[in-house]
Amino acid sequence: AEMTLTESADGATMVIQLRNEQLKRRVQTVNTTGRASDYELILTIEYALAAPGQIADAETRTLDARREYNFDNAELLGKAEEEALLMQEMRRDIAARLIRQVGYLAAQSPTVVATPAPATTRCGPCTVQPFDAPTQG
Repeated sequence: AEMTLTESADGATMVIQLRNEQLKRRVQTVNTTGRASDYELILTIEYALAAPGQIADAETRTLDARREYNFDNAELLGKAEEEALLMQEMRRDIAARLIRQVGYLAAQSPTVVATPAPATTRCGPCTVQPFDAPTQG
């Protein structure tokens, strides 16, 4: 079934509401001096899918993406750039998975809307609009 993403709920048969986005950084390994040498990034989004008038009562679902990277204190700037690229990659991964889920669920409902959010992330052919800026933990 063909699906159209819009920014307005007018005429939509299903609404996607992104309720939360959270980034966690977890130490995977430490070196001989006790400093972190590998991290795992975990990006989790909470979202709901429902008919336009029912989104407030819709069940919250979650999707997450994980990436690992090697950390070297001598290359702080490069590692910050690598982390930013990994975040983009994780957002694209989550956006693609969300669109596949919506496509599956909306096979009988051709128009889907993403509800409003302050920030927008472009992910190729789709747009992910998080409700909150990511929190780091």
